[in-house]
Amino acid sequence: MNIPDLTVLIVNAMIFWNPPLEHNFTHEPGLDTVARYHALAHQMAEAALTEDPLPGLSRVDAGILLASIGSFESGGWRKSVVDCTEGGDSSRSWTAWQLQGDKARLCTPDAPRVALDRLRASLAECRELPAEWRLSRYASGTCSRGHQESAARWKRMVYYMTVHSLTSKS
Repeated sequence: MNIPDLTVLIVNAMIFWNPPLEHNFTHEPGLDTVARYHALAHQMAEAALTEDPLPGLSRVDAGILLASIGSFESGGWRKSVVDCTEGGDSSRSWTAWQLQGDKARLCTPDAPRVALDRLRASLAECRELPAEWRLSRYASGTCSRGHQESAARWKRMVYYMTVHSLTSKS
């Protein structure tokens, strides 16, 4: 898999989960929304294919998982969240992946890499839990909470991979 091909897969997932027409209330032109999706998908694909793989997942899985998480955390790829003009959790969380920390450090094209690092830590720390709960630390800060949020993000990735006949190790 190469970056352009994974970018296309991720853009398709983003559109499947959050059609650009959902952004009509913001009066953002549809082509601008699609361009934003494509730019984000390219960043996710590049990170998934060049960073260390996530434990137990293929690089394609990692790219689709980043998209799954971002689709939940960003309110459907809302421009204000993606471009960091609006934060979450009382402005403690930033980017499409609602990463907690310093806004200036997180609001960069490297945000997907930071998200992958945090996902890797969650998968490792929560490795004794069922697969769909291993994102609990990412979702809640601890492996003992956030199981429902973790399962929703994990299952969205697995469902997409299954429906589209992509290989998934989950």
